[in-house]
Parts: sequence; structure tokens; C-alpha cells
Amino acid sequence: MIACFIEDIYPEEIEVEGEAFIHLNSSLRVKVDDEVLILDGRGGTRRTRVKSIGKKKLFLESGSVETKKRSFNLDLLISPPKRDAFNDCLRFCAEIGIRNIYTFESEYCQNKKIDEQRCLKVLKSALIQSNNPFLPNLIKLGKNINLETDYQKSFLFHLNQEIPTKEEKLEKDKDYLLIIGPEGGFSEIDTEYLKTNINALELIQLPTPIMRAPTALCVASGWILSKI
Repeated sequence: MIACFIEDIYPEEIEVEGEAFIHLNSSLRVKVDDEVLILDGRGGTRRTRVKSIGKKKLFLESGSVETKKRSFNLDLLISPPKRDAFNDCLRFCAEIGIRNIYTFESEYCQNKKIDEQRCLKVLKSALIQSNNPFLPNLIKLGKNINLETDYQKSFLFHLNQEIPTKEEKLEKDKDYLLIIGPEGGFSEIDTEYLKTNINALELIQLPTPIMRAPTALCVASGWILSKI
């Protein structure tokens, strides 16, 4: 369905201008009476219809508001790879339904200058494409990790040693953390730091070759979600 990100979905008639107007009018070429799904990024959705279209704005006639609940609570801690790969990671986070994205400057971090406004645009675009009602939060931690959430389990996907993989079922309503390193992997110093500063940490090794960060994100999150 055609979708649009608008933070205030509650007015009976919603005025759309700026980037959202350009997206609907120029990119999607909506017409009067077309149905548009409005997403507020916090779980709120509203089905609307295009009422009128002007040169710089359009108006949507609103239907009932629906509030979605998260199907799972999965956060990501990532040492950002190069920009294009990191953009892919952001898109996949929005499509998968990652709740919070924490960036951590590890020893081998390839992307220490994160443009938060550009990242937000990438996340919003992926949110619209996937019709995900929840916009991931992007949180920069720098070199120090201080996470307030008490995770039921934290999973560090690791390449450098043989690690037995546990067969277990995860509780749906608990909080989980997925940790993805830079494309060179975490150094021994970083790994020890993570073990010290993240609660309920488990090291996981999957039977795969070395993966790019976006691929690792998809495979690892799929592995976790299969157990929820």
C-alpha cells in the first residue's frame, strides 16, 4: 500500500507538504481518492484518502486510527561499516523491525562520522517502503557502551573461534540485543570490553563464510527471530 511518514496522524484532515508531499505527488503520483497509509513511527497508523492536490501541498481525508504493538523487542549494537554498507544496515533495520540502533566505535570501526539527519532520511524511506509502523531509534554511543535496558540475552556473532550454538527458545516479550562488528570483526580488546559491559552476553558462531555487515545483520536477526 502507498504509505507516508507523518508524525501527527490525528487531525481529521491531514495537510501534507515538504518532503512528504514530493514523495506522494512526484514519486508516487497519487491521485484524488487514492488510499494512503499514514505512519507516525511510534506504532500509530491511519488509513486515509487523497482529498485534494495543490502545487505545494495535498490534503488527506482521515479514517480510523490503529495502534500496533511490537511483535518482538530486538535492539542492534553495531560498529558502523563504510557509508553504503551502513545505509543498507539502516534500511534492513527498518524493514526487519529493529527497535533501537546503537552505534559503537570499535577498534576497527570504518565509519566514525555518522550524519544523523541523513541516516534518519534513510530510515524513514525504508519505513515507508516496508509499511513498518515503528521507526528505529538511532543512538550514538561513541567509544563507551552504557545501555540502560536489562536484556534477557545479548548475542555477539563471532568468527574467530569455535563456539557451540545452544538450542533454546526465547520469550517473546523480553528484550534482546544483537551485536554486529565491523567487517574486519571485533578485536580481542573490543570482545573483552563487550563481555565486561554487556549483560547476559552469548557468543554465537554460525556455519557461514565471512559476511558483509548488512548480510550478517539479516542472517543474525533471522536466527534470533526464529527462536522467538
